[in-house]
Amino acid sequence: MLNYFTPFTIFELTCLLAAFVALIRDPRLYWKGMCVYLLAECIAEFTGIYLKRHHHSNGWPYDILLIFQITFISFMFYGLLRTRKDGKWLLTTGTLILAVLYCIDLFQHGFARFYTLTFNTMSVVFVIYSLFYFFVLIKKDEYIKLQTSAAFWWVVGVLFFYFGDTAVNVFRGKLAVIKITENHALPYYILICLNIILYLSWSYSFICRKWLTKRSET
Repeated sequence: MLNYFTPFTIFELTCLLAAFVALIRDPRLYWKGMCVYLLAECIAEFTGIYLKRHHHSNGWPYDILLIFQITFISFMFYGLLRTRKDGKWLLTTGTLILAVLYCIDLFQHGFARFYTLTFNTMSVVFVIYSLFYFFVLIKKDEYIKLQTSAAFWWVVGVLFFYFGDTAVNVFRGKLAVIKITENHALPYYILICLNIILYLSWSYSFICRKWLTKRSET
């Protein structure tokens, strides 16, 4: 059982624990929804590991997880940008594009392989959402204490992770030839670093949301 605990599952479980402690009673549904998303992520990760180690195709748990990623992360951005009409338009457009691509992947491949087209496009869309959030933040007149802003740190995690993941996908062919160990090339370790940034940023944002941020701010 211990061999199911990889760097990725350890970070995910730690973040899930932080989410349940800090957000399970949160009055905002989009914050509370992070508990559901992270739980789905952990289930998909452990299922994928189990299938791989028993020599089965393990793409389908991650294909299903894509639905949770698109739904809950988009819903979170909707909550953070709910006062902006242009933000709602951007989120609606991005979600529709991802839904269409997901249906195309599903029609072409079933659940036989991972939906690379949808995932890569989703990464770019989430980077755009993040940059738009920071644009809105810069334009705001009121002062926001960034070091304790739950929304700020949540979006920081999204931006760094999905921007870095997009860069890795673009240059994967060149990076994959750089072997760090016998079993893993450079992209594997970059993804570990990106996961550390994502889940540390999210865990800190949950702490800020529970104890350091006024609930009215987000």
